[in-house]
Amino acid sequence: MKIVKISSKIWLDDIRPIPEGYDYWCKTVDEAKAVFNSEKIDFISFDNDLGEGIPEGRDLANWIEERAYNKTLPKLDWQVHSANPEGASAISKAMLSAERFWEEE
Repeated sequence: MKIVKISSKIWLDDIRPIPEGYDYWCKTVDEAKAVFNSEKIDFISFDNDLGEGIPEGRDLANWIEERAYNKTLPKLDWQVHSANPEGASAISKAMLSAERFWEEE
């Protein structure tokens, strides 16, 4: 019997290695968007600070929030592992807003 994976997990972090149980280690927002556009993702763990002068985890969370609002991204679970309190708060606010949009369905 062949087992078919129907959803996947993203680890968004440019430094910390991918923990066991994750399918994609995305080091940039663009990498994560590419995975979202090609795979069914059901979980993401966010870091905020992904390198100097490039989009941060909060930018991806805002992108997810917008897609949730537009009903173009199915509900997913999430967590924040960022050590940056301001970034972690911004990610959480965007993702909580996305959850409200998903609940409206």
